[in-house]
Amino acid sequence: MGVDLVSGRGTGSARLANMRAGAALVIAGTTLALTSCRAVVDAGVDYNDCERHPYTEEFSEGTTLKNLYERCWQVANADEHPSDVFVAEGDLVVRVSTPASGTGERWDGDQQGPMAFQALEADFVAAIRVEAVNAISGDHCLAEGNMAGLVVRARSPDVGWATFLTGPDMQAMGSFDCKDDEKVHPTLGVVRSRNDAWGDAKTTLGHDPTAGIGNLGEADLAVCRLHAKLVFYYRDPGAGEPKTWFEVTRFDASTGPMDVGLAASGWRDSFEVEGHFTHAILSDGIGPDGCQGALERLVVPLSP
Repeated sequence: MGVDLVSGRGTGSARLANMRAGAALVIAGTTLALTSCRAVVDAGVDYNDCERHPYTEEFSEGTTLKNLYERCWQVANADEHPSDVFVAEGDLVVRVSTPASGTGERWDGDQQGPMAFQALEADFVAAIRVEAVNAISGDHCLAEGNMAGLVVRARSPDVGWATFLTGPDMQAMGSFDCKDDEKVHPTLGVVRSRNDAWGDAKTTLGHDPTAGIGNLGEADLAVCRLHAKLVFYYRDPGAGEPKTWFEVTRFDASTGPMDVGLAASGWRDSFEVEGHFTHAILSDGIGPDGCQGALERLVVPLSP
């Protein structure tokens, strides 16, 4: 379920501390899927028209969560810490915090972490750029399992979900100093579904394990649904042109409506990650050339 309560954050990592000053705001209304990504008002009710052919969101400077709501974005699983989803310095940030109840703030079994998403009805392709960093120190030193990336969540009655999360591989380089700004661990990718219901978990360091699936802590991740099958991809944002999308794995999922978006996940007793999302591209419908063709047609924004 999406929520209409969204807010800014006035504290956080050293990297963004000077940017996080904002008050909570409440957006009241009913969300419907119509024909374009804008909000119109009729008798006091907000209707968000969502057209994605494709839709590219770069979270540019000055963007607020209210703007994103008007562009069909929703936030879920952030009731306990509503300020853990915010926009700063041209990124949408999704962070985890220690849950008071001991559950939540992670994607594991019946538990779900915070997410910002859009609701898609039919087949789709989604591509994002993400960097997983420590919410306090702003570096890439993260405890095992603290990751950020893509989430796909089915609507009721099918309550399944899948994530493609990324973060530094903290064990890949032995005594590697993760606090050295000039060095970043190879970026690790993990694809999982709730209780492995849609497919077996897959961990990847990419086609070049010494480099990982990303560059300097960033990774381009994508997911495509075609005929009840989810296909997950990555590409290295630092590689030369033309950049290539590599398939990671496939899951069998549902054909019904799905929430597709951006997520972060803690792990066990550690909740220290925040995902910095530079852009997100969402497109309805897949052409005759399938998922790979749909991905290759996307125009991915350049890194700032």
